[in-house]
Amino acid sequence: MFVFLPFRADDDEYSFERKPWLTWSILALCIAIYTAMTYGLSEQQIEHLYYEFGCVPSEFHWWTMFTCTLLHGSVGHLLGNMFFFFIYAPMCEKAFGHGRFLLLYLLGAAASMGGHLLMTPAFYRDIPCVGASGAISAVLGAFLVTFPTVRLKSVFIVLIFFPRPVIFSLPAWIVLGCWFLMQIFYSLNLFGGAIEVAFWAHVAGFAAGALIGSCYLWSDRWKQKLDIADRLRRLNSGIAVDPEDLRWLNANGYIDSALLEALTTTDDELAFVRLNTQLRLGRRERNDGKVLLCYYRLLRRVQPEEINGDIHAAAMRSALALHAAGIAGYAGFQALVRHDETAPLPGVTLEALAEVCELTDDPAGAAELRRFAAELA
Repeated sequence: MFVFLPFRADDDEYSFERKPWLTWSILALCIAIYTAMTYGLSEQQIEHLYYEFGCVPSEFHWWTMFTCTLLHGSVGHLLGNMFFFFIYAPMCEKAFGHGRFLLLYLLGAAASMGGHLLMTPAFYRDIPCVGASGAISAVLGAFLVTFPTVRLKSVFIVLIFFPRPVIFSLPAWIVLGCWFLMQIFYSLNLFGGAIEVAFWAHVAGFAAGALIGSCYLWSDRWKQKLDIADRLRRLNSGIAVDPEDLRWLNANGYIDSALLEALTTTDDELAFVRLNTQLRLGRRERNDGKVLLCYYRLLRRVQPEEINGDIHAAAMRSALALHAAGIAGYAGFQALVRHDETAPLPGVTLEALAEVCELTDDPAGAAELRRFAAELA
């Protein structure tokens, strides 16, 4: 004879800002209801309450799928359910958020009672089913798919002669996977499980929780992909990205540290040198977004006349490649009026400005600029 009991989830590697107040509220509500029933009602009144708000398969009312989770049959029943809920629910609520956690709990309760209604034998269909274990099983299923490698500290006691507890930790997929298999075995009566325990409710709740948790994970990963795509779109279009976005892009390998330093340094002189360097590097790499991003930052740091003509011209070409007519026209104009030995010939700049006119649906202006460029040639 032995006892195996997980008692703590090691969540040190996860940092969540949310507080699991919904978990605490459900815990407090279940304990308060049981205490009020025990000390405030007679046995007949308690039995009436079980039949009124418990889930009775032969006299099913849809709302009892939820009210039955608030009732418990004994102190051991209550403490056992609340103990497991306290271990697994807080991390799920912190990860999913309060609203999605509540939805998980309610859908898990409904699914577990659905399994109980379908699989309960005929001779047991007049007995009310009470307890939060079905909904808690859904939380366990969601925990398994969300935190499969989180280690659960557990105690193992062999109840022979001199029991000595052994404390160790196992990954969640082993502990919860074995628990789920045991529920299936008990449901099939392979271990001679007690008929008064709604094992099929545990199985159905766990499966529903795993499915819901998987949907949450898929949704979060899809949102993350969209977020990454949006940040990269802003970066590659040359839009002035927020510094926090830049640090995130650097931490995740989307931009290098040299570009991050050039974009975020507070020293104007150092920023001017680094941005010029990164802009020219971006031009050689044919990275138009990088060129425009550096150009935007340069214009925020210094006056346009302090920027060499070739820098304006490089920004003009990148803006044309990205069909950003406004900044292309501005950079082209700056390159033209600040023509020096580093800048392209005026004719080249005028041709680029003609392309800007075409982008802005001004063919007459484009023709005039090309005529002027031909005269200069």
